[in-house]
Amino acid sequence: MAAAPSSHKVGTHETHVHHQGGTPPFGSRAFPSEYHRTNLTAMDDEMIEVRGFDGYMHVRCHASSPRACYCGRYSSHTDSMIIAIDGACPSNGTDKAVMSTCGVYLGPGANNWSWRVSDKPGERHTSSRAEIHAAIGALKAIMPFHADGGHVVCEHAGPPCRARHIVIKSDSSYLVNSITQHVEKWRLNGWKTAKKTPVKNRDLW
Repeated sequence: MAAAPSSHKVGTHETHVHHQGGTPPFGSRAFPSEYHRTNLTAMDDEMIEVRGFDGYMHVRCHASSPRACYCGRYSSHTDSMIIAIDGACPSNGTDKAVMSTCGVYLGPGANNWSWRVSDKPGERHTSSRAEIHAAIGALKAIMPFHADGGHVVCEHAGPPCRARHIVIKSDSSYLVNSITQHVEKWRLNGWKTAKKTPVKNRDLW
């Protein structure tokens, strides 16, 4: 879910220095489980994310000054993006669950997505499947920014400022726990759970 970060010297920056590179204080590995946090409720939003000048959300630099600049923003990693997602299925778990929807939010603007999940023969609509579809949609939405940049205005000539560190924000414990704790084990176990039963929603993983 995120590319490996570039090297970055730890130290306190000036109040307002946006830059590429570095890692959030909760890990630096490419696999999501390495920087999944379970205590986010104890942290203010501004401790993790900073709204950039173009409206997209970036990871706040853990080495930045504790003071915001006059513009109200903190230092952030411009090669990062935070994407909020959600999936919903009315009447989930009942025979009335005949449709589900998803949403992907990158920030104010026209790049946000919302859509109805397509019907699939043999598969019922559920909230869990909708959440996975939302995560897949987030990865698709981020690809243009990962390939060509455009989420920040580059102040230097040369290669574009690409989004290399991606954080997907979800309130689904099923999705978060599956990605951070289970999916790699499922893959190595032939897509069977610890109880040797088939993994649900295998077609989406």
